[in-house]
Amino acid sequence: MRSWGGHYASVSTFGAGATVSHAARQRIRATRAAGRARDAGFTLLELLIVLGILPLVIGGIAVAMVASFQNEGAVTARLADSHDAQITSAYFVRDVQAASLISTSTTAPVCPTPTTRSQLLGLRWSSRGTTSSVTYSLSTNTSSPYLMRSYCAGAAAPVTTIVSNQSFTGLGPPTASNGCAGSSTCATSGSHTGVTVTVRCQDGGTACANAGLIATYPSSGSPGISRVVITITEYPSEFQYSLTAAPRNQASQILLPPGSAGPPLVLLGSTAPDLSCQNKSGVTVNGAVAVDSSQNSSISFGPVSSGLTATQVYTEPPASSPVTPPSDYGGPVVEGPAFPDPYAGLPDPTSSAVYTGTSIVGPGEYTNPAGVTVQSAVNLAPGNYIFEYGLSLSGNSSVSLTGSGVLLFIGIPNAPADVVQTAAYQVSGSASINLTAPTTGPFQGISVFQSRSDPTQMSISGNGASNTYGGVIYAPSASVSSNGNGSVATGSIVATSLGCVGNGGISVGFAVISSAPQLSPIQSGDLDADTVSVIGSPGLGAPEGSITFYVCGPSVAPGSCTSASWQQVGAPVPLTIGASDTSTATSQTMAYAAPGTWCFVATYNPNGHPNYGASSDTSTDGCFVVKGPSAAFTWPGTAKYSKNGWNADPCTPSGALCGSVSDTAGATITTVEYQIANAANQCWNGTTWTATCAWLPVTTFTQSAWSVSWAYANFAAATSYTLKVQTSDSLGLASTSTRSFSTS
Repeated sequence: MRSWGGHYASVSTFGAGATVSHAARQRIRATRAAGRARDAGFTLLELLIVLGILPLVIGGIAVAMVASFQNEGAVTARLADSHDAQITSAYFVRDVQAASLISTSTTAPVCPTPTTRSQLLGLRWSSRGTTSSVTYSLSTNTSSPYLMRSYCAGAAAPVTTIVSNQSFTGLGPPTASNGCAGSSTCATSGSHTGVTVTVRCQDGGTACANAGLIATYPSSGSPGISRVVITITEYPSEFQYSLTAAPRNQASQILLPPGSAGPPLVLLGSTAPDLSCQNKSGVTVNGAVAVDSSQNSSISFGPVSSGLTATQVYTEPPASSPVTPPSDYGGPVVEGPAFPDPYAGLPDPTSSAVYTGTSIVGPGEYTNPAGVTVQSAVNLAPGNYIFEYGLSLSGNSSVSLTGSGVLLFIGIPNAPADVVQTAAYQVSGSASINLTAPTTGPFQGISVFQSRSDPTQMSISGNGASNTYGGVIYAPSASVSSNGNGSVATGSIVATSLGCVGNGGISVGFAVISSAPQLSPIQSGDLDADTVSVIGSPGLGAPEGSITFYVCGPSVAPGSCTSASWQQVGAPVPLTIGASDTSTATSQTMAYAAPGTWCFVATYNPNGHPNYGASSDTSTDGCFVVKGPSAAFTWPGTAKYSKNGWNADPCTPSGALCGSVSDTAGATITTVEYQIANAANQCWNGTTWTATCAWLPVTTFTQSAWSVSWAYANFAAATSYTLKVQTSDSLGLASTSTRSFSTS
């Protein structure tokens, strides 16, 4: 403390030469006191209050967390249920809308599925040459009991999607019920506990179809489907939802398989008559007929005609009275806008190969103004044939035109629209046609195409026994006629009109059968089988149904088998659906011992499928050769012989048993033996009849003939006999020929 002039001042050293005032010292003391107060902590009261409140806060949070955890499973399940409903709806509605055939069979899935799954609902449709199939199934395998959708495109392997990912554990096997539950609930249903499918028919008063494939549109086999309902109850959530869908084709006026290019028979002319037939056998259409005419006389059949068979007649609304089909036609007549040309966008074909002659050389463009005339048997290589000035076939039954994968174009391609062409396609006399259309490319399924600027009438048959066009006959500006006694079968006709006279019938909308043995030639005793392709029409999809195989033979040369000589080969074989509107089947494999020519025969049965009718292949395409030694009989024949009749035989010496033998090139016949037995199953041992049968050497044989010395006295009167001749050769092959006859 210092005194300056009697005054005192308080001094604090705060750094060199620094002093702090009284007020500053007061603030410093206050700050230090506050710091000491903070260091003192909570009071006991404060601590007790916190300890009382904290459990309440923590408990509330815990309760909220527990509730959240408890609800998580239910929320997840509800989200999964909702997701399943969305996924099922996305597939189910689209599938049903597209379907032309529906099945509730639990044992015959439309799209093949493993045996651990049973079909609830099957759907099938065709579009752009591909047949699509869908099976909804519920697995009976407890490790994955889900609702699944399997999709098959043609012959491709199924693609399976789980549409309901919830467990159906504990649910029973599927059941199916048929028939009508009431006057307005005609239905075919398939169900599981938890999954029910109901197919409701348009017809409320007659029995619904069976649990097999049902047409969604009215046809001869089905009243049509109005809607399909699936109801699903998922486990364990018990979440239930129902989906309803209707086939789209029910909204259209014309009854067509979905995805089809049009009815099998489309007549584009606007003046009557569009369909006029005076033929004895009538017109059979495996599907609908579209007639773009509003006149009531647009369909005219004569009194001798067998009339019209079709699923429906579709016409424009008449200007006066309705269109009147033949009296024997019992199907519906539906009115609507003119049916459009289904091939209006099809381009004309072109070719770089040009031929100026009048005979057919190969695929290409034929430009001779005289046209091309066929007067012999011509087999066409696959390809497009353009006949600028027409094509005609005429002559006797030896004149024919055959080929696979062939398009015939009549007229100059890409000619100006104002140029009227006069090229003609004419089949006359006893000439015949057997063609199948290309299976790929822009002209897939088209057999004959006449230029849009060519109105010349097309004659598709004469008196030839059979005329087959395995595809579409397309003449949008011309009429088509069938004249004479020959029958015509074709996949489709699109023209201005159709006329027919004579005794031959016309079948439109059928499947073409092409048959080919797997092996030819074969050795005696080898195995062989027949493979068949059934070719449908564009847009109608691959044919469905089955093939029954037959075989006949042996014969000296290929020839048509008569039904009396057919031997069925195994049970009918279901068709395997493939691409390009084609299905296939292969027969059972069998051994063929007797040398000669054998021929397969195949018959197609659509088994109720509406797109195609039954057809068959009896051509020589199915023939094959069995190599090996063989024997034929000159004497005896198959008659009943007296002594005088027997001794009039052509053998030397008279009364002998004789015949011919043959073998394939390079082989030598080494032995020829015979055996003859009577009705009592006793065999000739060379001197008498005994119960023991043995092969005896013939008296003489060469590489072309055999003979056995025989006396008529060896026979008993009024008894039947069986003669067998066995031939062996140097290749180790053998065959047996048999002849039966009797004595008087």
